[in-house]
Amino acid sequence: MKNFRFIILFVILGMALAVISEEPKEEKMLKSDMIYTSWVGKPAQLKFTAVDGRAVDMQQLRGKVVLLDFWATWCGPCREEIPNVRAAYEKFHAKGFEIVGISFDSDKEALVSMVKAERMAWPQYFESRKDNKIGEQYGIAHYPSMWLVDKKGVIRFISARRDMEEKIETLLNEAGPTAPGAGPVVPIAKLESALGDLKLKEIAAGTYPVATIQTSQGDFKLGAGQNATLKTAEGDLWVHCVSVTTNATFLSMRGRTTTFKLALP
Repeated sequence: MKNFRFIILFVILGMALAVISEEPKEEKMLKSDMIYTSWVGKPAQLKFTAVDGRAVDMQQLRGKVVLLDFWATWCGPCREEIPNVRAAYEKFHAKGFEIVGISFDSDKEALVSMVKAERMAWPQYFESRKDNKIGEQYGIAHYPSMWLVDKKGVIRFISARRDMEEKIETLLNEAGPTAPGAGPVVPIAKLESALGDLKLKEIAAGTYPVATIQTSQGDFKLGAGQNATLKTAEGDLWVHCVSVTTNATFLSMRGRTTTFKLALP
């Protein structure tokens, strides 16, 4: 009986050690980052319209590595981190790295002004600190809090301020979905025939212009760097928006097989 109990205890201990060994190892920037540990391994679910009018949907960012930056203009440590965050964006953006800013400001103009002054090209969520639904959703308790989301849309690091670039590179080197929200692969011949169903309806000017693409199946809005699956008469067409230029009035998009442009009539 004693031997049997010993065996059971040994098995339980072994299982516990196995679980511990599978836990993600991340040296925390701050002890207070530990409160976010329960989010590691869970999907990041966000959908909102940024202060510049861009539509942000984490589902559409599958295939990208995303930094969720919970910050505020009135936060000294947040401002100190801006050069580091911007440097990471400039270094890795072309390789598939995105940033989504979640502002805890109460003054929208202060946010817009700092974003412009600091050349922060990524979208920003704005809602007053006391009414910040995303902050409440994730239990954000201090600023800045920085999380990294992998290509599959899963939260992987919750203390991204420490060794940020190394963590970004780690996630960029991992395999992920072929394309965010992608439908069936569209061959070149089908892509070319699908262009007849796409029209550039309008471009909303601003700091970050947003284009409205019209298809027979509905309208879709895209800003530079965003992905979408367009519903066309030929089927689903995955595209990455390369640029939206108001003075030349065209939208440059990249499909899975080629790059093409749409111009206003």
